Amino acid sequence: MKTNHKLFIFLIFPVFIFGQKKYKYSYKEGYGFLAEAQKMIKEDKIKSAKILINKAKRTNYGFCGNAWIDANSQITLLEVQVLNKENNYDQSLNILDSLDECSYGADCDTRDYLKIETLILKFGKEKVKNAFKNVNKVSIINDYDYGESYSAFIKDLNYNFNFTARQIIFVDENGKKVPKNVTDNEFLNIAQNQPFYSLLKE
Repeated sequence: MKTNHKLFIFLIFPVFIFGQKKYKYSYKEGYGFLAEAQKMIKEDKIKSAKILINKAKRTNYGFCGNAWIDANSQITLLEVQVLNKENNYDQSLNILDSLDECSYGADCDTRDYLKIETLILKFGKEKVKNAFKNVNKVSIINDYDYGESYSAFIKDLNYNFNFTARQIIFVDENGKKVPKNVTDNEFLNIAQNQPFYSLLKE
């Protein structure tokens, strides 16, 4: 499995990357804003969520580059949820498609889950589920320490679904490895145990 050496840069030079801007809040306050913003979104208090997200953007998340990536990933995912509440689905998908850096703190499980959720909001659940049933082939994009990245073209939605899949090992009550459910569908074999796939089940 390949190791991406950009991690070294993020750990050594975060001050150079992020230190050019003055920040008003501490990292503890910042993560508090993020948690509260998520709560506001769930309660459909979008104006309050936006205020909290803007405060989170004005937070100093410390000296570790990975912490900044994690925080900025959370901010982006919250902004996507706000856009979905405002029915801006295409903009949401464009943002989600640009979000990367899974190996360094970005929450790519949630990113991929939100991609499916946004497609469902845009096209309707049945259309999305049926569209994914017609997917068989995938192509590999990258091989990260976090997991492998794949791409599958969803013809019925005219959408290229890029996603990250971690290898998940199942064990029984005795700790013995349980074979995964292998099918003749390449996409299903990879996707069926990933968090986003729960949205595509019956």
